[in-house]
Amino acid sequence: MKRNWLGIGLVAVLVGALMFSIGFRVGHPNSGLRSAVGSAESSIVLYRQTEKLAAGDRVLVDIGDPELSPATSIIQSIDESSIVVQAGGLTVTVTQKEVKGKILALVPFIGAIFSVLG
Repeated sequence: MKRNWLGIGLVAVLVGALMFSIGFRVGHPNSGLRSAVGSAESSIVLYRQTEKLAAGDRVLVDIGDPELSPATSIIQSIDESSIVVQAGGLTVTVTQKEVKGKILALVPFIGAIFSVLG
């Protein structure tokens, strides 16, 4: 029995390391878009770092305010030097550098545990 848990743990660590190496990340947003299952603050997101962004993409972004960043957002428009995102009730202009990545999945409620832990 002990051996099975060790194997499962080792596989989980290897899969996590592989995903991290190809750009996948997990984040806990402090603000942003609400979903049908709750607020952004009560969720965690799986996102991937990428430079291929388009209007309409859901992204995790630093919006300039440390209390609100990172925020789940939707890209409204993109030009060479800036990206306009909507994060909840805010519309903010950011640079490509401030976009952490494209959101692949949102897992509700787990973020509430991270909020309590700090």
